[in-house]
Amino acid sequence: MSGGTTSASAVLDLLAAHGELSSVELGEAKQNVVSALAWTVVAIVAGLSAWCALNVAVVIALPQAPWKSLCGVAVLNLAAALVAGFKARGLLRRPLFELTRRELARDARSILEIVS
Repeated sequence: MSGGTTSASAVLDLLAAHGELSSVELGEAKQNVVSALAWTVVAIVAGLSAWCALNVAVVIALPQAPWKSLCGVAVLNLAAALVAGFKARGLLRRPLFELTRRELARDARSILEIVS
């Protein structure tokens, strides 16, 4: 009888620890999504800036020197948009709940050992 109570207590402790880990993982996933959204907004703004600068460069391309500076600004904004886009894509590709899945597998093995 004592062995059954100890096993149940151990399983409940494992489940409580897993619940706590899941809430931490959920908070981390929320932070990843918010960060990815922020970088996406930065990429959109930088892309629109590069597009506007390129349009201005085309309009002002007739004088000798100003178009070179406008093209330089456009290239810098385009580079910023690419960096922000790659950063957002990398954050969105990160697997969610990776640590929780490993803990679930470990907990399953522990529960089987306790019950056996």
